[in-house]
Amino acid sequence: MKRFKLFIAVIALFVAVVSCSPVYTPLLITSNPITVPAPKVGYSTNHLSGFGSIGGDGSINTAVKNGGISKIYYVDFIYLPGGQRITAVYGE
Repeated sequence: MKRFKLFIAVIALFVAVVSCSPVYTPLLITSNPITVPAPKVGYSTNHLSGFGSIGGDGSINTAVKNGGISKIYYVDFIYLPGGQRITAVYGE
C-alpha cells in the first residue's frame, strides 16, 4: 500500500509540474527569409477564459507596433498557466 501511495504522489507531482509549463504554438510562418542574426521581437498579451478574451490586446498588430517591426518572419502564441496568452512576433 505504501508503494501505491508513493506512486500516486509521484504521478501527481509530475502532472503538476508539466501542467505549469508554458506551451508554444507557431501561428504563422511567412516566406520572408530571416536575413539578420537576431531578429527583433514584439510582444502583446491578453488573458483568456472559457468564454474568450477578458482583458488586454494580444493582437499581432499590437506586437508588431511594440517591437517596431516592419517585416514579419514568424509569429508564436505562448500560453501560460492562469489563462494568459502572449503573442510574439519576430521580424526586422
